[in-house]
Amino acid sequence: VVVFTASVTTTGGEIVRRQGVTSGTEMQGLAEIVSNTGTIQNIDPTTAAGAFFKANVFGTAGTPVPLDEMDMENAIDTAEEKGGEVDYIITSYVGRREYYKILQSQKRFTDTVNLKGGFSAVMVNDIALVVDKHCPRSSSETRMYFLSSANLGHYRMNDVEWMDQDGAILARIVGSSGEEAYECTLVYDAEFATDFRAAHSALVGIAVT
Repeated sequence: VVVFTASVTTTGGEIVRRQGVTSGTEMQGLAEIVSNTGTIQNIDPTTAAGAFFKANVFGTAGTPVPLDEMDMENAIDTAEEKGGEVDYIITSYVGRREYYKILQSQKRFTDTVNLKGGFSAVMVNDIALVVDKHCPRSSSETRMYFLSSANLGHYRMNDVEWMDQDGAILARIVGSSGEEAYECTLVYDAEFATDFRAAHSALVGIAVT
């Protein structure tokens, strides 16, 4: 949630960055990777050459419908039919509750498992379903991501390091803002990416009831 202390005028296409990010953008997230639109990694899925580079997206954002197990199964099957191996499902807290409601209505119970990093998961057909508090949700809808972790990677050119190509890390602040101080720049050249977009699925427009 972003809270503004004063009114802000924006235009289409603008984005929100963390304080201090002055150029480029942050790492790709699942919303960009698990999508059937948008150019990522210099591959445009609207072209004939890039048409293969689309994730499987089911449902319609803005037109929420109740969560259905067959829709979840379809999302898994489609990704795996195209060569992925879904082993991770991510949703919001309310998305998990919507899944619990299905189990409750059918008087079914499911096991949980503890994962690395302190996460706990509900098992869906032997696939871990975990909550991420940053997974998109609104008062009326949420979504689920069905991921093939073997086709996701954190690619980096270097570790986090201080920029020192000119032989020095610290530099005096000069110019109109000059003062008795030094500055330095911390860099990290990396990206979160996929080698096969069609190995993943998204189920969007899940109604919050």
